[in-house]
Amino acid sequence: MPISTSVTTVRDLVAEIDPHVSPGSSWPIFPWLGQQVGNFQTLGVVVMVAVFVCGVIKWVSGASSDNSRSQTGGKVMVFGSIVGGIVIAAAPALIRWATGQNPLG
Repeated sequence: MPISTSVTTVRDLVAEIDPHVSPGSSWPIFPWLGQQVGNFQTLGVVVMVAVFVCGVIKWVSGASSDNSRSQTGGKVMVFGSIVGGIVIAAAPALIRWATGQNPLG
C-alpha cells in the first residue's frame, strides 16, 4: 500500500494506514480474569488487616519493653498497612478516573 505524498502529519499517516481493527472483550476468559482480579483485591485487604494487627502487637510490645526499634517497626507496619488498604480500595476508582469514566459510579 503506497503512502501518498500529501501526508503532512503523523495523524494523517495513521488515518491513511488504519487497519480498521477495534478491541473486543468477547473472549470467554475476560469474566474469569475479572473475577480473579477481585479475588486478589480481597486477598490484599485481608493481608493488610493481618499486617495491621501484627504491627499493633509489635508497636505495643516495643513500647512496653522500651525497645524503640520494635516500636518504630510496629508504627511503620501499622501506617503502611493503612496506606496499602487505602490504595487497594481506591484502585478501581483510580482506574475508572484514569480512563475518563465517572470514578463514583
